[in-house]
Amino acid sequence: MLKKSGAKPAKANTKSGKFSLRNATMPKRQLISTTKAAALLNVSPNTVRSFIAAGTFKAYKVGRLVKVDAAEIDAYLDRVSSK
Repeated sequence: MLKKSGAKPAKANTKSGKFSLRNATMPKRQLISTTKAAALLNVSPNTVRSFIAAGTFKAYKVGRLVKVDAAEIDAYLDRVSSK
């Protein structure tokens, strides 16, 4: 049941009253391919994979594809360009 303001009540929607991950929302990430990340960084896709292996960027598997967060690429470019 929604209140007039459109906000949902603060109680859980499960029979047990516990929080359910099914109703939880995750923050949206803009995931891009290693090829697209390489183009933004002006390096090769293999260099992006090396950055992932070194821990510079976190990799996300989407099926068989490896993706990186575009926000991480932007933050890296900001750090490098400010030096």
